[in-house]
Amino acid sequence: MHENTKTYQLAVKLLAKKSYSQFKLREKLFSHDCPEAETDAVIEYLINKRWLREDFYIEARVKGLMLKGYHPRYIQSKLAEEHVSIDQEYILTIFSDYDLSLDQLIRDLIEKKTRHLTDNDLDSEEKRLKTRHKLIRYLMSKGYHDTECLDIIQERF
Repeated sequence: MHENTKTYQLAVKLLAKKSYSQFKLREKLFSHDCPEAETDAVIEYLINKRWLREDFYIEARVKGLMLKGYHPRYIQSKLAEEHVSIDQEYILTIFSDYDLSLDQLIRDLIEKKTRHLTDNDLDSEEKRLKTRHKLIRYLMSKGYHDTECLDIIQERF
């Protein structure tokens, strides 16, 4: 049925490399000038064949963002931008599957950002305060609230 179309062949080639959500695959196919009706039919066919699995995509995406240190709120927001609905409880379940806590992620991110610092970089209260502010901004860019990370930052600095 669809196997001989350019859209089908491109979709299978893309799925062979990585997981896609329906929305992302549709966008990718449209970017290659695939016709809308044919794209919709191919996506439906791939879903029925279970080659296009939204659940696989969600888990892979959550794991990828989690390993980069992003907060569940950020992950949920990022997936919403990709038209994928997921609740934070499911995200936290994946975190617990990998035995990761938010506190541990914060500590790891702080360690990553401060491993290059020397004693001279922290020899005054002004420099330590500046470092704390930078860390808070960095952690907020990862989706954390300042209240979630202040205690951990203060125990380090």
